[in-house]
Amino acid sequence: MTQKSKTSLYLTLGITVAVTVIMVTLLNVSHKYTETKEIHIKDKISTSEKSALILQENIATFIEAYAVYEYERLILAELEHQDYLAILVEDENMGKLLDKAPFISGKIKNPNGDIVDYAPLKLEHKKWLRRATMLISETLLTLKAKN
Repeated sequence: MTQKSKTSLYLTLGITVAVTVIMVTLLNVSHKYTETKEIHIKDKISTSEKSALILQENIATFIEAYAVYEYERLILAELEHQDYLAILVEDENMGKLLDKAPFISGKIKNPNGDIVDYAPLKLEHKKWLRRATMLISETLLTLKAKN
């Protein structure tokens, strides 16, 4: 005659409660993570758009004056103070002057976090740009174009 072992009611209840608590905790953590991630993304987009507008206003006069070095200094300062991968400027005025439209310049962060001059023909720079998770683009209008 074989004897069946009965599991304790307390053991069954304890396991059920523990599994339920673990599941609810995991769902809560997942929800909080998603919520925090969305807030962080919205904040990053807002900061990036504000930064792009400020750069748009400040760079326009340097573009009119063909002062590439000056607007690259502004770009460098912005990259040093913000968590951006790159800031690039397509300067049609300088492109017309050099007979290569558009003239693309700017700064990019390499994988080590060092800021270097952007070279549009370098394949590694294009590869680094593919890491970008967001792209903000603004059209700069010079005083002549606004009038």
